[in-house]
Amino acid sequence: MAIDLGAPIVGCAEVDCPTTASTNETSADCRVADHTFTAIGLSNFQPPTNISSDDFTWTEGIETYDNLDPSIDFDRIFERNFYLGTPPAFAQSNSSRYGFCALFFTQVTNDVKFDSSPIETAVGTCDEAMTQNCVNSLLEQAVSAAASFANQNSDEACGNLLSNFQNNLSSACPQFATGDNWQGLAVKTLTGPDAPTPLTEAQNATTNCYPTLPKSNLLTRVAAFNTSGTALQNSTVANFYRITPILTLFYPTDGDGDAVLQKPEALFTCLKVTGETNAATNTSSPKDKNSGGGSEATPWSVLTLATIGLVGVLSAMALSF
Repeated sequence: MAIDLGAPIVGCAEVDCPTTASTNETSADCRVADHTFTAIGLSNFQPPTNISSDDFTWTEGIETYDNLDPSIDFDRIFERNFYLGTPPAFAQSNSSRYGFCALFFTQVTNDVKFDSSPIETAVGTCDEAMTQNCVNSLLEQAVSAAASFANQNSDEACGNLLSNFQNNLSSACPQFATGDNWQGLAVKTLTGPDAPTPLTEAQNATTNCYPTLPKSNLLTRVAAFNTSGTALQNSTVANFYRITPILTLFYPTDGDGDAVLQKPEALFTCLKVTGETNAATNTSSPKDKNSGGGSEATPWSVLTLATIGLVGVLSAMALSF
């Protein structure tokens, strides 16, 4: 069953994130297993109805780490964790009869943006962020690539999806890529023996925030990515408010016509931070810290959530699990 979130992208207000207050700010304190997020956000999508009649969700949680490299002034690392929310019945489904991949576009240009303003609260669809022509071209590319996946195992199929996109930039999308081809692509296999598994009961017992809707969903940590930046305002704002496209692909795995799916299906999700933050007051002046102006970044800085929280953005290298 489809759930109306009220907007293409929503944040902490919709999932009731706990908050923590300090002297000057109030921020999210969303703990999922051993990760604590100062910002979260989610978007839902409808998988093929033969797989599930209920929506799935993509959720992103953001952690920030300051001053890890003393040689860099105002050093800040942004860690982005991505979770898949699925209905309980999906875990018992016959996933051996179909494949499921997620392709993350972790480096895109600033042309990937929504037209509405201000940037903090701008949300929209992938058609708005990347043009309908580009999105349709990417979906067609994924479906075309998956036509040969039927006799491949999950890792091979998702790896071939990655290679196809690494080597072929659609003529409808060059303004959104940071090079002659897509850079910073990362693929995750979501079916098969190497697929990530939902949080365990023990992990859920330490969780004070369950950022998916409905809350009956299972939550699976799929990927994590690092972005390097600084605690200076321009860098922090740019890192938090960029859009991250995710291509989700479902494809049949047996060629005898008895598959759950008769043909591949692809969907595109675009995530970004949304909501007011205290980024302006929780960052440092761009003046040199030795010149007498500005201030050093505070370790473990967090962002204020006003009415709705943040959805993360990303653009760099995948972390190992």
